[in-house]
Amino acid sequence: MAESLVDVSEKVIPGDVEVATKQPRRFVLFENHNLRLLWFGESISLLGDQFYMVAMPWLVLQLTGSAIAVGTIVAVAGIPRALLMLIGGVFTDSVTPRVLMLFSNASRIVITGLLTFLVLTNTIQVWMLYVFSLAFGIVDAFFQPAAMAIVPALVTEEQLASANAAMQGTALMVTAAGPGIAGALVKIVGTSFAFFLDTISFAVATVMLLVMMPPKAEAKPAKHGSIMADIREAMAYIRQDELLGLLLIIVVALNFLFTGPLMVGPAVLAKERFAEQGSVAMGILLSAMGLGSLIGMVGGSVLKPTRMGLLTLSTIMFAGVGIAAAAFTSSLGIMAVLFAVVGASTGFSNLLLITWLQKRISKEMMGRVMSIIMLASMGLMPISAAVAGFVANTSLTLLFALNGSLLVLTAILSLLNKKVRAMRA
Repeated sequence: MAESLVDVSEKVIPGDVEVATKQPRRFVLFENHNLRLLWFGESISLLGDQFYMVAMPWLVLQLTGSAIAVGTIVAVAGIPRALLMLIGGVFTDSVTPRVLMLFSNASRIVITGLLTFLVLTNTIQVWMLYVFSLAFGIVDAFFQPAAMAIVPALVTEEQLASANAAMQGTALMVTAAGPGIAGALVKIVGTSFAFFLDTISFAVATVMLLVMMPPKAEAKPAKHGSIMADIREAMAYIRQDELLGLLLIIVVALNFLFTGPLMVGPAVLAKERFAEQGSVAMGILLSAMGLGSLIGMVGGSVLKPTRMGLLTLSTIMFAGVGIAAAAFTSSLGIMAVLFAVVGASTGFSNLLLITWLQKRISKEMMGRVMSIIMLASMGLMPISAAVAGFVANTSLTLLFALNGSLLVLTAILSLLNKKVRAMRA
């Protein structure tokens, strides 16, 4: 593996760090006040997101009956997210992650609150959903880089893996249980209450951020030049790290293939193959994927493999096989198992890759470089979702078979690169 650009022994760790030279603590979540507040607030917010993720595509299908509409509405959110992600990274490094997350959550309260009102009063129209999706995309462009950068600002580098495991482990438990609950709730009381719960969850997350004791780094934010100069600096930083650049290219390809079928597919599957169960079937599939992700994350934190590149891409190949197999089953039980396999593969690889990136990137560059990485992973999401919608509208079997096969092929081609194959944790 290439040498890290920053000597970690010389780093000054900002944030809620009591004594940086102490041995890493095993239960950092219970000993770090700021991390504990962040964990609680973001877990509640993520639970609210599960209601939104089930309610929104189901509402679109109720209004239009079209998989194309589902795909294009998802795509609309991805356009501003991609265009503004780099600017979000610059703001993260300029005003600190916590402050940017506060503004983002306040905006989300307004958006979901208005959406709840329109659905509840039965005045919602399809064109409005495109507007709401666009607004969410804009807010996400600023929230996501901040959310990726805040954990390294709150803990020491030795505590980072433990903190990530706590945050991601809880997140995966939420994504495992949340969609199933949301699917049943949507079927019983409709989509408006699901959107209302999402609004409340953003309010809780905002309160937790407000009562957080600001890290010392917030008192004197780093000075930066123009937005373009800051972005150029981050791009130069990545170009100096050959392995990081290679990883960006791989992430672009993999996320393009993953996002389409996994964002559009569950809703269309529930409507076409499991019409009797309806939104409940959609919730079951999403919960199965979340449960699988939790299992994969636990496996990644326990195994701690040294040959990370080889093992990570091998698990992604396994996920590709699972997606392809989903094309040929009409059993909800078997489909749920396949979604769990896909979730386990992605949960395992995500934990390893995120921790590797957070350790490799210097703190003062974290927001900007993470925004570039997230742009690479999410920039093609609008195209992926739109293409998935059109393909699913023609043939759901073709969507899953083609995407799964291409995932396997992409992972194999990536492993042909010696540096990627030898990448270590």
